[in-house]
Amino acid sequence: MQRLLAAAVLIGATFGLQWFTTRHSAEFSLYPDEPAHYVTGLMFTEYIRQGFPGSPIHFAEQFYIHYPKVAIGSWPPAFYSVQALWELPLGSSKASAYSLIAAIMAAITVWIFLLSRGMLGTPGALLLGVVFLLLPITQYLLQMMMADGLVALLTLAATVLFARYWEMGRYRDAVLYGMFVGATVLVKGSGVALTLIPVFAIILTRRWNMVLAKPLWLAAAVVAIIGGPWTAYTLKIVQDGFQESIPLSSYVPAALLRLPWWQALNLTIPVAGVFCLGVWRMSRRPAGANSPLLLSTAATVLAVLVFHLFVTVGMEPRRIFMAIPQSLLIVAQGIHWLREGLPNRPVWQLAPSLALVLIAGFHSLPPVRKPHYGFDQAAQYIHSKP
Repeated sequence: MQRLLAAAVLIGATFGLQWFTTRHSAEFSLYPDEPAHYVTGLMFTEYIRQGFPGSPIHFAEQFYIHYPKVAIGSWPPAFYSVQALWELPLGSSKASAYSLIAAIMAAITVWIFLLSRGMLGTPGALLLGVVFLLLPITQYLLQMMMADGLVALLTLAATVLFARYWEMGRYRDAVLYGMFVGATVLVKGSGVALTLIPVFAIILTRRWNMVLAKPLWLAAAVVAIIGGPWTAYTLKIVQDGFQESIPLSSYVPAALLRLPWWQALNLTIPVAGVFCLGVWRMSRRPAGANSPLLLSTAATVLAVLVFHLFVTVGMEPRRIFMAIPQSLLIVAQGIHWLREGLPNRPVWQLAPSLALVLIAGFHSLPPVRKPHYGFDQAAQYIHSKP
């Protein structure tokens, strides 16, 4: 009952926060990619709604003539497929599109709560979920029609499934891990970073024999089958759209300086400090002594950071948002360490979590509302003149 109540609180807080900041009426104008994501998702929805009328390429070409914001190719199809599945029963309005983003963020929030409950207890885990919602980067992405939230959700699923494989060694978990990594690649190319999770897990535990583990190679084959064809087919289009054209020799030193700063900005400086405490606590244990979930969590964070260190996909803090849920699980380790030095009373044990909520709130409250520029009348006029 406590878990259900806490989950309901977090879901309600997510939708409430989004409604307060967008009113579900603001245009998709906070980031240049927003309109393209919405229009492309709308194209997928209409293609299905019209009963798959002929060639999808011809349909896309005709749709582009009327709505020249279609961006399939620059981005993979999975995010737009999810949009279509959502919008077919719920409509294609802005409110529906915003609600999809809220549902994705709510799922991440609840999952953070469930995964950290064993470390922090129900109240502490609930507060950690609130911290996630109050992070400025979360509120920023909660207001936008962007794929970053879905990437983060699938990344968290891949992290959990890899942890299950590492603990049990079952082929089923390895295959499911590969399927979710492949699905992430089909949402955004940065999902390729998740293929590095086994590499860092092996390095962190020094279980070198796992290099030859058949389930891991099967998982790699699953990723290649699901995400490989699309990635290879659209590689030239994606490369042409990269924001950074500087050579790797210049990009890597710059990213090496910026990545820790991005991580600190995404978490806020004080929360990042507790993250460092969690890293320190985990590193003091012997190799392999951390739980499979914590190992997979650490491996995911390293995989995302190292990928963005060498792949020139653009220098923005939101690029590594996909590792923020895992980072908060490491923060939970830091909170647990702080609690060990406090009196064993409920109020004292909740003090570190409450402090982080207040700190995150200080950085993001009151939430900034997304601007509404008032293009509705112009859109209605154009729509009335086909």
